Amino acid sequence: MLLDQYGREIKKNRPILEEVAVQTVRDRYSSYPSQGLTPERLATIFKEADQGDVLRQAELFEEMEEKDLHLGGNLQTRKLAVTGLNWEVLPASDSAEDKTIAAAAREMLEYIENLEDALLDTMDAVGKGFTTQEILWDLSEGQIWAKEIKWVHQRRFTFNAPEALLEYPRLLTDAEPNRGEELPPNKFIVHKYRARSGATVRGGLLRPCSYMYLFKNYDIKDWLIFNELFSVPMRVGKYKSGATPEDKAALKRAVFGLGVDAAAVISDNTLIEILESKLRGDTATFQSLAEYCERGMTKSILGHTGSADGTPGKLGNDDQAKLVRQDLLESDAKALQNTLKFQVLKPWTGFNFGPDKGIPKIKLHYEDAGDLEKTAKVISVLVKDANFEGVPEEHIHERFGIPKAKAGEKTLRPPLAPREQDSASGIPFMRGENKGYVIVKNTATGEKDWVQIYLDRLAPSLQNIHATALDDIEVWLLSLPAPPTQDEFITRIEELLRASFVALDRKVISDAIGDVYRFFRGEAGMIDLAFGGPDTRAIRFLSKLDNFYVSSYLKNPEARSLIKTFIQEQYLEKGTGLFGRGKPEDIKAFQNLLSQKLSDLEAWQVRRIVDTSVQRTRNWSSVAQFHEAGIAELEIYEPTHDCAFCTSMNGRVISVSVAYAKMEAQTAMTPEEYEADLRSLTPSIGHEDAVVEAGMLPPYHPHCHGTVIRRIQ
Repeated sequence: MLLDQYGREIKKNRPILEEVAVQTVRDRYSSYPSQGLTPERLATIFKEADQGDVLRQAELFEEMEEKDLHLGGNLQTRKLAVTGLNWEVLPASDSAEDKTIAAAAREMLEYIENLEDALLDTMDAVGKGFTTQEILWDLSEGQIWAKEIKWVHQRRFTFNAPEALLEYPRLLTDAEPNRGEELPPNKFIVHKYRARSGATVRGGLLRPCSYMYLFKNYDIKDWLIFNELFSVPMRVGKYKSGATPEDKAALKRAVFGLGVDAAAVISDNTLIEILESKLRGDTATFQSLAEYCERGMTKSILGHTGSADGTPGKLGNDDQAKLVRQDLLESDAKALQNTLKFQVLKPWTGFNFGPDKGIPKIKLHYEDAGDLEKTAKVISVLVKDANFEGVPEEHIHERFGIPKAKAGEKTLRPPLAPREQDSASGIPFMRGENKGYVIVKNTATGEKDWVQIYLDRLAPSLQNIHATALDDIEVWLLSLPAPPTQDEFITRIEELLRASFVALDRKVISDAIGDVYRFFRGEAGMIDLAFGGPDTRAIRFLSKLDNFYVSSYLKNPEARSLIKTFIQEQYLEKGTGLFGRGKPEDIKAFQNLLSQKLSDLEAWQVRRIVDTSVQRTRNWSSVAQFHEAGIAELEIYEPTHDCAFCTSMNGRVISVSVAYAKMEAQTAMTPEEYEADLRSLTPSIGHEDAVVEAGMLPPYHPHCHGTVIRRIQ
């Protein structure tokens, strides 16, 4: 059963395209209840509204907002504080379908001709308790769109019913001028404001402001009379006995006209005297009463009187004079979000995608900048100092209004420290060996220069972790006889940071450590990095067998042999591609070296051959190291998500023993058997589990960026 926003069953899932609340002749006229308003009349108007007849109350509220500049200005400020917020449409979930619906919803909202005015009209409920708008649906290109959202005056509705007040208004029509007709489903927006608990007709802020409005009107009226009495002197006209009626009439006109004209023509038989009052009236009482009424209205609408009564330059006044109190702004924004979601986007989603689809939501960015800064500090303390791991990414995106990055989209990361240039070229070196790699250290100064280089490049990626992290890492590095390998470095960082490590982006740490080794190899000059152990075995094996991807592009056997030799010497043994991709200048040198053999290859094909072979060797070397270290499981990491299959493999866990056994089996194969083994299982959607069970490692296709990392439990 489908229900509308009022909880009633929807018998047909298609919109009403015709306008329902059509204007009539009666809409041109008003009873103007503010004229001659007295406490008795005001009480009568409220009693009528309490019975469900809101006509005169709605007309009164409209006049109040129009006649009282202070009251109207405060209400306008309250409304614009919400309608001026930036907004975005968020999907119901991270599924591709919900994201598609959210994108279409944003397009639909932008299609509405009077969206800004419609949002302002919706906020009219703040003063009047409720507002009603009609959605004018339109059919275009086979889709349902909201063409316009039209405001309908509150006086055209009633809450009256024989048994009790209605929760939702009924539309007064020619057919039902007293009880009204039910609003059609998915056709009207009814936005309510509840300044306090109780009936909707009593929930608007203009209801309590009505008394202040009335008292202020009385005060202004008396103030004007007072000014007339004490600002203009008394004029007395005298005439002599025997004056003619014409003389008396002329004298009367002159006396009354002196207040404005200051000139008169009268008979010499008459006399005008101007009497100055010896009493001076005090206007402070009138002014104080008017200001008191205005402060009451401001406090009710804006939540404070700072913006209305602020004194420029007064200490603390800037904070006090924020236009709308933050909690009121947030409450208004959340209520508006909820109304738009369930009364606009929900029926629109049902019309176009089906009633069981996820409903997108509108997010109004109402967060205070200062409040966000405090929240960021609290989260930082929780993660860094308390090792708290319960902050979900979804909460961060929603709290700070940060959209989620799209696949392949660049994101901001902590900047790496600027690379230092070594001026100690030619200084003698001392060799220190470590498992997996061999690193040479400068012995000229007797200090561990490489420790500072490690710390400088690692610091930016650890800026969100507890303050002693770098100190702990420095103590460990200084205790070593020689620099650690990359895997040893990452493992030790994991142990030192404990729970905080999972709160970090592992790739940020890996990139930072990779930057250390790139610096040692390519720029420092004082430190040399070479292969050893499992890496050498992987190079020898793959340089002999890995014709699979090379032959995909190149049929010349002699050229294939030269390519493999070049890759082994330049990209593997000399380390050009060890921690990065093939550089443009290296690709160019490669092409120049083999120009006669590679006349049928494009630059992008050469790059794919080089990068794929380098990536395969890196992954095989890592598996061999994991096996020797006794690590049980590895994880597939796909950084780019530019392939559907690789994206589906991202995060998959493979047994190290299974992967290593696969490598050992392939080592005993001939090149033809190796190629046949690779072709026996196609890496494609639907085969992910089979690839995992077989221990098949990336790269899964030419130019695949997939790598293997140690799994963190």
